[in-house]
Amino acid sequence: MVKIKDLPKHKRPREKLLEKGPNALKDYELLAILLRTGYQGKNAIEVAKRILKTIPFKKLANLPIEDLAKLKGVGKSSHHNCLIFCHWEKNLSRRQLHCHQNTRRRSQSD
Repeated sequence: MVKIKDLPKHKRPREKLLEKGPNALKDYELLAILLRTGYQGKNAIEVAKRILKTIPFKKLANLPIEDLAKLKGVGKSSHHNCLIFCHWEKNLSRRQLHCHQNTRRRSQSD
């Protein structure tokens, strides 16, 4: 296992996020940031890739809390980070949909 701090800076998820923004990151890099750490023999990137092989990123938002907590490599802190992110993502999606619907209504009434 290679520690993330031993990777070149351009391959580290947090540094990539700061340098290029969230759109430049792959799903496993975003998840690795939320996980923060791995477990013995696996860094957060490896854990994120393993999780996403079985559960697509979008489905993590709908995964029951109990199931999320059972994933190997998802500790309490990571679990809370994922829950917050998923909740935030759902709210953002609802707001965007609501905004889009309001814009369509206004343009139709003009």
